[in-house]
Amino acid sequence: MTLKFNQATGFSKLNISEDTWNEIISSRSENGISFSSLKFNDYDLVIDDTNSKLYYSVVQSSPNKFTPQVSFLASAANAKMAILEDEITEDKIQNNHAFQVLLYNEEAYHIYRLYCTSFPMLNIVYSEQDKTDNFNIPMSMYLFNNQDNGINRIARSDGTLNMVEMEDGTTNYRFSLTMTTTGNNERDNVISLLNMRQSNEYFLNAIHMGENLGNRPMNRQEDNHQRVELFVNHEYIGLYSISYNPDIRIRPRNR
Repeated sequence: MTLKFNQATGFSKLNISEDTWNEIISSRSENGISFSSLKFNDYDLVIDDTNSKLYYSVVQSSPNKFTPQVSFLASAANAKMAILEDEITEDKIQNNHAFQVLLYNEEAYHIYRLYCTSFPMLNIVYSEQDKTDNFNIPMSMYLFNNQDNGINRIARSDGTLNMVEMEDGTTNYRFSLTMTTTGNNERDNVISLLNMRQSNEYFLNAIHMGENLGNRPMNRQEDNHQRVELFVNHEYIGLYSISYNPDIRIRPRNR
C-alpha cells in the first residue's frame, strides 16, 4: 500500500487537551508508528527517531512562522497528529521549549518533543559501514536556510566528511562537496551555502554543545561565516560556525 501525505493543517488546529491526549494513549500501544516525513510550510523538519525529537527552523520573515501549515507522512496507515495544547512564540523559541507532539492511529502511538530554532539547520548523513576512521567518509548533506535573504532555502549535496576531535571534547568537521556528472564522473560541487562565497569545501567549528537547543541570541549574518544547528545522522550535535575555505579560488566560466 502506498502511503500519502495528509492534507496540510494549521498548527493551532492540531491542539488537543490533556484529557484527550491521555484518552488516546491509554488505548494504544507505544512506539508502533513513526514519522517518515514532517513538513512545516512545505519545508522538511529534522526527525530524530532515535531520541523521538523534531526540529523546526523558523523563517523570521514568514507571516505564519508561529502558525505553520503542517503536513506529514507516517510509517503506518490512517495516522493522525496532535499537539498538547500549546503555541509557538518567540520566547518559547529562545528558551528551548519542548512542544509535545503525538502521532497515532487506531493501534499505536508515538510521542515526540518538538524544538524550534532561529538558526539554519544542517544535517549530515553517513553510513557507519563507510567510517573506517575519521577521514574521507562518504556523506550527504541537507541544509535549510531560514535567513530572510535566503533565495535558495534548500541545499543538498554529496561529498566527503573529515572529523577532528578537540581537546575540550568537542568535534570539528570539514566537508568537501561533490557531484556526479551526466557522464558518471565525480567532480567538485562548487556552491554557495547561506549566501557565503561559493566553495566546495566548508568548515564547522563548535560554538555551543548540548543535548538540546540552547538559549542563545538571534542569528547574525556574516560575510565569511554563519551559525547553524548541526545534526549528524539526524541527531542534534550543537550550534556550529560554518565557513568556507578561503584558499579555494573559483575559476571564471569560459566565455
